[in-house]
Amino acid sequence: YDRVMGLELGADDYVVKPFEPRELIARARSILRRYPGVVAPAADPALRVAEFAGWRFEPGSNTLTSPGGQQDTLSTAEAQLLSVLLAHPNHILTREQLLGGRDVSALDRSIDLRISRLRRRFEENPQHARLIKTVYGAGYLLAATVTWS
Repeated sequence: YDRVMGLELGADDYVVKPFEPRELIARARSILRRYPGVVAPAADPALRVAEFAGWRFEPGSNTLTSPGGQQDTLSTAEAQLLSVLLAHPNHILTREQLLGGRDVSALDRSIDLRISRLRRRFEENPQHARLIKTVYGAGYLLAATVTWS
């Protein structure tokens, strides 16, 4: 019953204990043959640098450099959010997209908090944001041209 249930729920294979190590390796190789290898991007995205509206962001070190040259290190959550925004400039992104597809309840305001923290870094007056705009009823938008190098 457990084997059938596991396979019906989406498992690629099922191994019971005790198992023969050679059988486990053969099953793993069989599964790996079914999937194409991972295509590596031309350059490691963590090593690339984004420049936008006079700012510079280095994802590999979470370093944000202001137009005046002042460096600051972003938290991991802020850096992930900024990376998503930079990957889709001038596009409205929903909360779910900004949180990496995680299911978000209507009461989950964590994304709003992260956006407000980023805005405080970029804007003199975060209440009237120009760089990260709120599109009411839709999501958020990074209003800038982004160049990667």
